[in-house]
Amino acid sequence: MPGYTPPEWVAALEDRLKAQARDAQKWSRYYGGTQPMSYMAPELVKEIGDRIRPVVLNWPRLVVDSLEERLDVEGFRYGSDAAADSRLWEWWQANDMDEQSQMGHVDSLASACSFVIVGAGDDSDTPVITVESPEQVTVDFDPRTRVVRAAWKSWTDKPAGMDYATLYLPDETIAYARDASAASTPGDWQEQSRDE
Repeated sequence: MPGYTPPEWVAALEDRLKAQARDAQKWSRYYGGTQPMSYMAPELVKEIGDRIRPVVLNWPRLVVDSLEERLDVEGFRYGSDAAADSRLWEWWQANDMDEQSQMGHVDSLASACSFVIVGAGDDSDTPVITVESPEQVTVDFDPRTRVVRAAWKSWTDKPAGMDYATLYLPDETIAYARDASAASTPGDWQEQSRDE
């Protein structure tokens, strides 16, 4: 994948995201208690038919939530630089990461992955940090170094009837859009902006 052009990255990462989103949605159903693994003794099913719904024991939520409630970030230590520690904590608080990190932990535990995107904000001194769902973001790692080579985020704005996406590369960020009713092929994406 090194040397890929942006359109080639879009095609590869869009396909990867579709598969990853299917898995994330499946695991999300288990976490939400709507999975197909419900149980009712066969004798009861025979006797009462469809008058009572089978019982779903939501063990996935219990396990995930019991782990997540122990994963609170309480501060930072960046060597012996107390000023840096304080600045990192200010950025964390400015981005509501106390709440967002909990969502990321749940996604990581329930769906096996989640993502964080850090970018420049309007105020050049404070970055924008967002926790992202594995249903909307995927990445390509260098298999040797585990460094992210490219990332793709896509989402639909239903009221506007538009799909939006962003391709993150090491040296540029490219925003795309397309009509949500368009066929889902990489060629449908129209570049909107490029930040090098």
